[in-house]
Amino acid sequence: AVTKIIEVTLAMNESYSYTMPPSGDADDLMQITQQAKHFLKSEISTDLQRNTLLQYTPEKDFIGSDIIHVNTIEGPHQHGVNHHHGGGNNFGNCMHQQENEEVNYIFKIQIVRAAELNKR
Repeated sequence: AVTKIIEVTLAMNESYSYTMPPSGDADDLMQITQQAKHFLKSEISTDLQRNTLLQYTPEKDFIGSDIIHVNTIEGPHQHGVNHHHGGGNNFGNCMHQQENEEVNYIFKIQIVRAAELNKR
């Protein structure tokens, strides 16, 4: 798996969203494995194309840093469905092809006063 660190700077009370493309196999799931500490809203949802949308809104008037970990979690492999294990394949047992590389995300979020954003 690969880890991507996403650095985010938000103004106070500003919401943030980020779309993660499909990761891992079709039955793998994206999950928040470390939840933010200072949030009104911090959740992920998945669309039909298996893109995962993270939506984050900091606590009202919160200034400071927050962190969210989103990891690819192995889904329940349905045995016998589309996975051809058994005689005659030369690649051992656990080499079923991954559709996409598994990616884990760390969102490092800085929330600053709006005036400080404008100085950049």
